[in-house]
Amino acid sequence: MDNQIISLLEKAFLAQKNKKYDVAESLYISVLKLDPDQPIANNNLGIISRDMGRIENSIIHFNKAINKDNKNNLYITNLIQSFIYLNRLDIASNLLDEKLSGKINTEARKKLKSIINNKKLSSDGTLLEPVKKKIDKLLDLYKKNLFKEAFFFGQDLLMAHPKNPLILNIMGAVNDKLLNFKTSVQYFKLAYNYDQNNASILNNLSGIFIKLKKYDEALKYLKKSLSHNPYSDEVYYNIGNCYYMLNKYENSIRNLKKANSIKPNFSNYQLRLSHALYKAGRYHEAIDAVVLDLTKIKHNFN
Repeated sequence: MDNQIISLLEKAFLAQKNKKYDVAESLYISVLKLDPDQPIANNNLGIISRDMGRIENSIIHFNKAINKDNKNNLYITNLIQSFIYLNRLDIASNLLDEKLSGKINTEARKKLKSIINNKKLSSDGTLLEPVKKKIDKLLDLYKKNLFKEAFFFGQDLLMAHPKNPLILNIMGAVNDKLLNFKTSVQYFKLAYNYDQNNASILNNLSGIFIKLKKYDEALKYLKKSLSHNPYSDEVYYNIGNCYYMLNKYENSIRNLKKANSIKPNFSNYQLRLSHALYKAGRYHEAIDAVVLDLTKIKHNFN
């Protein structure tokens, strides 16, 4: 193997191990520019693509890895898992029987076969209760700040239930806490694709876009959230804040005033409103808002 490729792979391994997926992905792509069929780079790019919700891309990479090294059982196992994610259970089952028969240990085969069979059963509702318990466990890990444990538990859970919006939403929140913001966006978007009326998913999507300073994108989901919950002071505040960051101060003022009217004694809303009024050149109103903000702070202490 070329020394340059070895060096790039070593750097990519380290980045992937440290969950710096963007860096790892870029390094693996650099390897493929030198050798488009390099199996290790293709396999690991497949894993990253799958973890970021790009399942179709992962299948392309796993197939390339297998074409170069068709005796590597790990590559075949990864390909099977991607087909399970996509609910292509017949393909996954055939690959397991044809490609891995007698090549992996019985326990590993049983686990994959069990996942495939469980997914086939889930359509008639027989797995609803076990799934709920597992989602509760995932949520419990998240609430206990055990984010790495939640990440790996959630990955296994998604193997059997790749289209469950609750699991996808929690995995988005987990990746947010792990600072994997782009991966977080992917999970939240997948969750949204399967449930477009879930206020939690909409708020999480807008929140991650605010963190990424993509305020126009955040506004798109905040407005959808508002259509489901027209009396949410928090949503109005976030809309006002996004407009503020986009220098659209009149729009900001209108929404911040709405947040204030719903929750009149919350100092943060009044303070942001005073900033927006000042930026809009409405100086007297800004001073009045500051005075009112101080009054609210005093009220809250009494």
